[in-house]
Formats: sequence, C-alpha cells, structure tokens
Amino acid sequence: PPYTPCTHGIIQALFDLADLVFTSIFTFEIVINMIVIGARTFFKSCFNWMDSAIIALSWAAAFSSSLQNVSVLRLFRVARIIRLARRLTSLKTLAVSVRGAVLPVLNTFGVIL
Repeated sequence: PPYTPCTHGIIQALFDLADLVFTSIFTFEIVINMIVIGARTFFKSCFNWMDSAIIALSWAAAFSSSLQNVSVLRLFRVARIIRLARRLTSLKTLAVSVRGAVLPVLNTFGVIL
C-alpha cells in the first residue's frame, strides 16, 4: 500500500509526542515571561495575546478529539515558530556583542588595577 504521512500508528504517536513537548516548552516560556515582566505588561503585547491563544488552543486540541485537525491552528503554530527563530537571531546578536565587549572591559580593569 502507498505510504501516507501520519496514517501509521507509530508515526502519529511520535508527532503527538512532539506536539506535546513543544506545547509544554512554549507554555513554560509564556509562564516565565509573564512572571518576569508581570501579567499586566505581558498582555499589553498583541504577540503575547496571540501566543497565549495558540497555547490554549494547542492544549485544548491535545485533550479534545474534535479539535485535533484544526489546520488554522497549525498555521499559527508555524507563525509562532518563525517568531521564535527571529528572537533567537536577536539573542545571537546580543551574545556576539557581549563577547566582543568582554576583552576591552577586562583590559580596562587590568589598567585600573
């Protein structure tokens, strides 16, 4: 028989597990973000509202058989991953900047001492 993605039990189970792992990671990220900046500030951003809605729908889909095939939800998940990739790029830029500043700062401390 022809192979069709996600029709075999083991493949579907792996995708379901990956979905739960990523949903858990994103939930953890939202909770930490909310704790760090505060709920009031957190919900001032439209992106945070979108992220929260996606996570809520992801958890609802995980526990409801009627919501599991919502293709719009998958589209928003992809948008969220793209947004996360942009954040990682900015974090990389920040790390490179900090790494470049360490040696001059150490030299300055060496001169002062």
